[in-house]
Amino acid sequence: MKRIYNYPVLIDCEEGTYIASCPAFPGCVTQAESYENVIEDITEGIEVFIDTYKKKKWPLPEETSPSMTFVQIAVNE
Repeated sequence: MKRIYNYPVLIDCEEGTYIASCPAFPGCVTQAESYENVIEDITEGIEVFIDTYKKKKWPLPEETSPSMTFVQIAVNE
């Protein structure tokens, strides 16, 4: 039986390239030319990290819900 893990993923788009990272696994970052491809790639990356953690018998990071907020910054023009 397989266990389903839920890890937050951050996605940014810079000049037509999508960049995805999983903060729970430092270094788990990928990029692709489409949103769909970056989702596939980061999913595979997280799977590799989970497999590595399990093989090394390291505890997996907690599955957390990220918090997001906006801050106001006043800048003199």
